[in-house]
Amino acid sequence: MMHNNLEPRDAGHIEPATSRPNVEQAAMADREVDVAGAHMSDATHAWLDGESVSDAQLMAAGKEYEFWKQIQGETTSRRSMKTPMHLAVQIMSGIAKS
Repeated sequence: MMHNNLEPRDAGHIEPATSRPNVEQAAMADREVDVAGAHMSDATHAWLDGESVSDAQLMAAGKEYEFWKQIQGETTSRRSMKTPMHLAVQIMSGIAKS
């Protein structure tokens, strides 16, 4: 298959079209693959899904529970952050000028 090169500096030059990836290959590129050795406990999965889990099960999960607990705390604090008033005023005054 051939196609026209629309670049004006190369007028009249024809180059072969690039081949499209095979449909099966493209589908394989989007598949989710488990990382070898990366496994979270069922208790951690349940806790992340909002289900009730006993403290003993969560403590048994160890580092993964502490990791996700830290992420939860960080996201909670970031959700409550507010833009300082002086900065909001500067932004709004900049918008009004344009």
